[in-house]
Order: sequence, then structure tokens, then C-alpha cells
Amino acid sequence: MNVIKLEDDVFLAKDSRIGLVLYAAKCAYLSGNDEGEKFRYLRLISSLWAERGWEKDDKRLILLAINYLINLKDEVYAKEFLAHMESLSMNEEDKEMYVSVFERIGKKEGRKEERAETTRNMLSKGLTVEKIIEYTGWPSEEVEAFSVNDDHGSTLN
Repeated sequence: MNVIKLEDDVFLAKDSRIGLVLYAAKCAYLSGNDEGEKFRYLRLISSLWAERGWEKDDKRLILLAINYLINLKDEVYAKEFLAHMESLSMNEEDKEMYVSVFERIGKKEGRKEERAETTRNMLSKGLTVEKIIEYTGWPSEEVEAFSVNDDHGSTLN
């Protein structure tokens, strides 16, 4: 069965937790790399999520899955999405859960940036890719990607 071809009503039944996650997957597929479409879908799905009276653990898992599937990357849209979530009339427990989930997502992105900066700094100091991998335990593909970028003239600030 091709999930993409199913009508939206199939996914959006009030009591269907997996339906909302499958709908997010369908939306992610349909949006491709269009951040505007991702934002539109994420707003819709998060509004539906906030309306549901599901148990806390169910809501947390669904929120994580939805945000993972849609994977909004554009900073402007991300800020608009945060404002949208703040505007929803959620109970305090849901607001705390939402903040908790997004703080963890933000920290993960922050760690990636720190790691990238550290790699750039190590390369700029003349450490070899092999030494960086040995010292850090980071994946070779990740470190080599920075080395290749450096070899092609990009700056390592």
C-alpha cells in the first residue's frame, strides 16, 4: 500500500496516534526540500498534536517523531514555528514538553556546530585528518569532508 496516495482523512482520525506520525511522513515526502512547505505542514500537524488529549508519553513520542520527519532547517521558518507553538492554547504540561523537546533538538544542533568548529580549528593548526580522528573518535567521513573543503579553497574560520 502506498501511504502517499492515501487521503489525509485516513491519517487524521482523532484517536490515531500512528496516523498523525504517518501523516507527518507523507507531508515530509511531499514537501521535499521546500522549507516553506515543511513549515506549513509542521504548523498544521503541531496544531493537531496540541488539540489531542493523549497521554503525556504518547504526545512526547509523537512530537519527537513529527519534528524528526519534517526536519525544518530554515532559521526564519524555525523562529516562526516557535512563535506558532507559543500561540497554541496548550496546557502547562504540554508547553513544558514542547520546550523540553525543542531544547534537546537545539542542543544537538549546537553540539554539531561545536564539533564542526573544533574540526576546522584542528585542521587550521595543521593536524592531519588521521590525528583528528584518533584524538576525537569522530567519523572519518565527517573529518575528511572538512579537509576536502579546505583543500578546495574554502575558509576554515
